[in-house]
Amino acid sequence: MTEQAAQQMLAVLEKTVSQNTNDQKQAMEFIAAACQQDFPVFVQCLSMILRTQQCQSFVRQAAGLQLKNVLCAKETETRSDYLER
Repeated sequence: MTEQAAQQMLAVLEKTVSQNTNDQKQAMEFIAAACQQDFPVFVQCLSMILRTQQCQSFVRQAAGLQLKNVLCAKETETRSDYLER
């Protein structure tokens, strides 16, 4: 299941650098939805792509940036939750 999700994420990340703005928009919408729907699998897919040296460097960079962004956002959200308690 995760392998299939990683392949789909790989294709989506490739579209983030497309010259077609519609492709870029759809890719970013997919990424946002994937993050919300199943965060652990989303993070695992990004990690798999990041560590796979056979992937193109720009795709690995995009995976790394997305991973950094969602983990930082999650940390801020978690910190806020703890402070509210």
